[in-house]
Amino acid sequence: MSPSNRIAVTEPAAEDFEQLPFWYGLAGVDQKDYSAEIHGFTSALQDGYLGVAVGKPGRGNVETLLDLDQSRWYYARTSARVLRLNGEPIGMLIMGAHWRLWEMMKKRGAHLTGATIDGFPLGEVDFMIAAMAMAKLHVLAVHPDQHGRGHGRRLIREALKIGKADRLSMLYGQFRSDRPHLRKFYTAAGFTVLDPGEPMPLYMATGTEGDLLVVESTETIFWTTVP
Repeated sequence: MSPSNRIAVTEPAAEDFEQLPFWYGLAGVDQKDYSAEIHGFTSALQDGYLGVAVGKPGRGNVETLLDLDQSRWYYARTSARVLRLNGEPIGMLIMGAHWRLWEMMKKRGAHLTGATIDGFPLGEVDFMIAAMAMAKLHVLAVHPDQHGRGHGRRLIREALKIGKADRLSMLYGQFRSDRPHLRKFYTAAGFTVLDPGEPMPLYMATGTEGDLLVVESTETIFWTTVP
């Protein structure tokens, strides 16, 4: 790499999300509806709520969420970064909330009664606070032409930096089990990589023994604590 080359991790621009299918493919993640993903991220960025409930001190993240419509919570708890070489995108990082975890909280919250905070059941808010201690690596990918140059580790460091500022306890993700190079990459980066199809306990988020993040044998989960 030439000494004049500039590497930077930046906030995304709207056009960066047009490449989501490419980055998802590299990350070993299957999405059913890429157009909906692109629209969701682009709208969240342009309307100013992408990542607004990440990294705030005290109860700032929760208070920010409670001020938003629930349809915006997922994106408000999601961080996106682009790795650029001389201004051109060569990598993507997307991390944050997980739909299944939020849906679990929503269903439980619907059955809770009693004290409320800003109209939300206190129990639901408690679930929310606990779930916000975890984040999922939705995408961490580097362009194939740039492999073997430490760029993936750079994105891992950025993810852990975001996680530390957000006071996360756990960072996790999953990839297709037929991608053995991803197992090697995440193991080398310090993650615990489970067996294909092995579920991950969610007790840290839900406080309930037996709650599991279940995947098919075609998927593999990896996780690490955030120092």
